[in-house]
Amino acid sequence: MKANELRIGNLIFWNGELYKVEASFFDQYSESEIEFVPITEEELLKLNFTEVFEGHFESPNEMIIVSFDPLKVSIICPMPWIEVEDCQFVHELQNLHFALSKTEINFDL
Repeated sequence: MKANELRIGNLIFWNGELYKVEASFFDQYSESEIEFVPITEEELLKLNFTEVFEGHFESPNEMIIVSFDPLKVSIICPMPWIEVEDCQFVHELQNLHFALSKTEINFDL
């Protein structure tokens, strides 16, 4: 687990608590205190994704579709067509969304 993957605004577990990364976090964390949040249907709903049909969730700006398969989670970006199969954690999804749209995924804890 590498904290250098994190950006301000990423959702993680820090000392066992769900936490939205702030600038001050980078001065006070220890990598042993961090756990990445797995992508689940529950976490997608917290990120304001909408279930468009069973097992398929769409981001609020329709840039990303997350598809749950029994064996994997796939991230699909319809325009341009990109499929990412090695995205397991919420912070990776947030970073991908930002890289593609230059906007953050807003959420409330």
